[in-house]
Amino acid sequence: MATSLSKQFFSLFLAFALFVTSVLCSSYDITGRVTCEQLDRSNCAFAVSSNGLRCLLQKHVRGAELDEEVYTCRTSSLKATVMAGWVETDACIAACSLERETVGISSDSLLDRRFMGRLCSPECFLNCPNIVDLYFNVAAGEGAFLPNLCRANGFRREISEKISYASTPTAERNQINLSPTSAPISNSHASENPSSGSHIDIVSAHNW
Repeated sequence: MATSLSKQFFSLFLAFALFVTSVLCSSYDITGRVTCEQLDRSNCAFAVSSNGLRCLLQKHVRGAELDEEVYTCRTSSLKATVMAGWVETDACIAACSLERETVGISSDSLLDRRFMGRLCSPECFLNCPNIVDLYFNVAAGEGAFLPNLCRANGFRREISEKISYASTPTAERNQINLSPTSAPISNSHASENPSSGSHIDIVSAHNW
């Protein structure tokens, strides 16, 4: 009887261990590298491949009659500067008020005061370098400087000063104002064509 219970317990434990292992390893290939094309829809957005390129979640409609939505994860041309081989944590997704299944990369969020409030909060800004790096580059693609955007949204100067980018000379040259219009950044050209679709205006300088 005891032997039978031991075997059942061992079988359950083994099944559970295999399940946990499959969940933890689902974001990585057999070499332990993060490959965007192998990520599922819940891990793709905000992930960075082992090559340092950002992953991009795309949505397609399969069949005009079926109207079936299909999600795929692709490698973008956007280079991450602080992370490689990274799938964003649940803690940072929550702290920065993000959604796991965010499709594409857009600058529209920079006009949302609620989102900016979370992005510029100490919980996100000081603890989630991958997210800050992403939106720093999204803002730069629009000709803006992220710490200045945080300042424009009323957040404390010391929060902005603590990130590594605060020493960039741009911080002393520009103050950012937001206009009411918006346009998305193309994921493949955001850093190559900063002026396209820009809706963030730079006005004359005031030092912090």
